[in-house]
Amino acid sequence: MNHHEFVVSILKHHFMDQEFFGIEIGTAEAMLTKTLLMEFPNLHKIYTIDPYIHNPNSEFEAARPQEWHNDRHEQAKQALSIYGTRALILPVKSDEAVSLTPDSVDFVWIDGDHLIAQIEKDIKNYYPKVIRGGIFGGHDYPQASIALANVLPNVKVITGEDLCWYIIKE
Repeated sequence: MNHHEFVVSILKHHFMDQEFFGIEIGTAEAMLTKTLLMEFPNLHKIYTIDPYIHNPNSEFEAARPQEWHNDRHEQAKQALSIYGTRALILPVKSDEAVSLTPDSVDFVWIDGDHLIAQIEKDIKNYYPKVIRGGIFGGHDYPQASIALANVLPNVKVITGEDLCWYIIKE
């Protein structure tokens, strides 16, 4: 099971047919976003965040050439255009998007900048936005585990397929 399938299974189990709202950090070409919108007609709106900016100091996708980022942004816009207002791409850094997203959502999925310091910022910025009983999770657990231990040391983290992790917010 890949991480997209894992996210779908978590959300299906958790939200079933109730209407829900979410935030995704790390859009790329919007494959996960599109999958979620197709699988969940009850996903009322998803805010998806990605700055699409080349960062030569990154060890991850951000180090790819600016043309790669431009191409991913165009692919995302095209893939999500059919969903109208159900999907909003925020082409800014996640730190900047905090004020552009609702303060109360049902889930947040982090798969953006994989640097531990940024994951810690994303946890601090977005965990408070998740409602009680909502899902806060992400991909790339090896890096996230360190950030989670630093920011939310007493929270139960559930790990799953393909380096995924999540928390059901108490």
